Amino acid sequence: MIVDALAENIGTDEYFKRMKAFSPDIVIHEVATASIKTDLENGRLVKETMPGSTLIFCGAHYGLFGDLFLKEQSFVDIVVRGEYEFSLLGIAVALKKGEPLSTVDGINFRDGEKIIKNRDRDLIDVNELPLPARDLLPMDIYWDNPGGMPGPSLQIHASRGCPYTCVFCAWPQIMYGGNKYRARSPQDVVDEIVECVGLYGFKSFYIDDDTFNVGKSRVLEFCDLLIKSGVNIPWSVMARADTTDFETLAKMKEAGLCAIKYGIESGDQDVLNNSGKKLDLEVAKRTVAETKRLGLKCHLTFLFGLPGENDETVRKTMELAFELGSDTAQFSIVTPFPGSSLYTDLKEKGYLVSENFDEYDGNNRSVIRTEALTASDLENILRSSTSRWLRKTLFKRVWGSKAYFIGEFIKHPIGTIKMAKKTLFP
Repeated sequence: MIVDALAENIGTDEYFKRMKAFSPDIVIHEVATASIKTDLENGRLVKETMPGSTLIFCGAHYGLFGDLFLKEQSFVDIVVRGEYEFSLLGIAVALKKGEPLSTVDGINFRDGEKIIKNRDRDLIDVNELPLPARDLLPMDIYWDNPGGMPGPSLQIHASRGCPYTCVFCAWPQIMYGGNKYRARSPQDVVDEIVECVGLYGFKSFYIDDDTFNVGKSRVLEFCDLLIKSGVNIPWSVMARADTTDFETLAKMKEAGLCAIKYGIESGDQDVLNNSGKKLDLEVAKRTVAETKRLGLKCHLTFLFGLPGENDETVRKTMELAFELGSDTAQFSIVTPFPGSSLYTDLKEKGYLVSENFDEYDGNNRSVIRTEALTASDLENILRSSTSRWLRKTLFKRVWGSKAYFIGEFIKHPIGTIKMAKKTLFP
């Protein structure tokens, strides 16, 4: 049984009611840094509710992986480090057969008073993974619909990891232990899409890879196979803005691509280089322009607070955001998750201003400072940048038509000016 309490919007009482009715031998909680306080509280409740069950924690919170975690959290029986599918399978088989857990790679477990740390598990061959057990989940309520794709929409992965070395990116560093890129067979991905569309009636799909567009020949093969499959629904991807070309974008559009997300992060090349992203801004500008020229919807993400950030680099980022003119944009404050090189670097420099993990969301609070900017500065920059973007894009949508604006001005000059001012400066 799988319970996604957040997606279903159910509370703790309903979650534990379902758990008790199922009476599991093993309970697995995937946890994260930003939710670890709640995760620990729920873990304690598991052992109170189901004291005979084995409680396993896994997920992208680096604090799980050391010996100290199991010593401090006596209610947790086992921790899985990094990728967890095959480790969890190994635990289940060992417990069922009464075999020692010492045979299972990639886990920490308690043996009496001792904490045992088994050898690391090798990275998974993603082509060996079976399809997800979507039949155990409420598939009609999940969505990530860039460009306004119709729902219900399928989320799918075509690869794991990223070959680039962004200092802030959590999963490659914490869960995968490096920047190795592992792609699934294009045929397997298309087969999964075909099967899911047939079973669930999905009207679109989103490929939620860290970086989908690595390897031109693989992307083109995927597109050809998708066209051949006859699945004629819109789709979108998360991609990198300097690893593609017009031919690939055009083929993706032919195969049904309607929207694409690019991580730009900063308008300053030095900031990008120093953060490990090393995105070529000139190439990225051309890629975004070509994306728009093809009629594809474009979503861009930007980060404030990367190493070297100051008022001037912030200004460049906002100028670039408006220059690129994407359909939508997302602004965030960089958040250094434990286990990332950014976290280690900022802590050593004294630029980490909070270790209250409840604040590690990047949407409202800054837990860092830079040499030039305080945490409060970064929070104000985030608010003002988001506000500026919304004002400009709203003005463009409402008043962008010259004919409309002139017509309204002739009929209602004072009211039109007031409305335009209100749109720009709400």
